[in-house]
Amino acid sequence: MLLLWHIAGKVAEPYILDSREARETARIKREIARLEAENRNLKNEIPYLKTEAGIEAEARKLGMVKEGEVALIIQNPIKEESEQETKRLAHPTLWQKIAGGVESLFVSDDAGKHKN
Repeated sequence: MLLLWHIAGKVAEPYILDSREARETARIKREIARLEAENRNLKNEIPYLKTEAGIEAEARKLGMVKEGEVALIIQNPIKEESEQETKRLAHPTLWQKIAGGVESLFVSDDAGKHKN
């Protein structure tokens, strides 16, 4: 029985390898198509980037400003995740309420000492 299993494995091996190679070939072809499309898009941008407007747009992306302009740097912008976190904290889950209740049994509000 073991010999039959071994023979069956040897017979099926080329087909298994062909299937893996076909999947890998398909993946590589998709990657090539994606890179070719990206290359076309980048080549299409070249004429615009050679214009005054294109140069200015790229310079502004790098944080550059024209003479006489004031640059504003915004630190810690509110992101969607932060807004979602704020909403989540405003509406605690059942487990958060339980944890808060258990914690309040051991820690006082005023001095952070254990209750007796």
